[in-house]
Amino acid sequence: MSLLVGDIVRHAAQVAPHRLAATLGDEELTFAALDAESNRTAHALSDLDIAHGARVAWCGDTGLAAMPIFGALAKLGAVFAPVSGRLGSPRPPPCSSARDRGS
Repeated sequence: MSLLVGDIVRHAAQVAPHRLAATLGDEELTFAALDAESNRTAHALSDLDIAHGARVAWCGDTGLAAMPIFGALAKLGAVFAPVSGRLGSPRPPPCSSARDRGS
């Protein structure tokens, strides 16, 4: 079995879909829900030309909402780069996306 994050999520969703993948306070996320949402997010990111090797910054709250994005990027072979929303100005900058081609 591969030890890549996307493969681990996919495998866990097949063998233990109702087992908890993550919890935070009262929030819970099962492997089935994580896998399904990661797949939907991966398709959406792929439509934006995010692919293997791309680096994607995530500037958002730390929480379960980041898990499907992390899983989607892992499935695509892209790099998840979390950025603390607590840094910089109190008002977050506008979001944009671009494919990093290593230049």
